[in-house]
Amino acid sequence: DDTRSLQFTAPIQSGNSGGPVLDSDGAVVGVVSSKLNAVRVHEMTGDIPQNVNFAIKGALARSFLDAVGVDWQSRAPRSTRGAAEIAAEARDFVVKIECQGE
Repeated sequence: DDTRSLQFTAPIQSGNSGGPVLDSDGAVVGVVSSKLNAVRVHEMTGDIPQNVNFAIKGALARSFLDAVGVDWQSRAPRSTRGAAEIAAEARDFVVKIECQGE
C-alpha cells in the first residue's frame, strides 16, 4: 500500500494531470498524476489494460499546500449524489494551479 498514491479506474485523458479525484460525496480524495502506459503493457503482456490511473493521495496534497502556504478548506460529508451533480458542484471549486521554481 503506497502512502503517497492511489489507483483509480475513472477514465482520464492527457491534460487531466493535476485535476481532482472526487469520491461519491464530491470530496477531493486525490490529485490525478498519471495513467498506466497501455501500449507498453501490451508490448510486454499482449493485454490492453483500460482505465488504470494514479493519483496523489489527498493527505499528501494537503501537506504540500500547507508547506507552500496555500489556504484550503474542507467541509462536512454530504449524502451520495450522482456524477452529474458532483461535476456541476466541482466547477465552483476546481481551478488551475501552477507552481514554478525560482
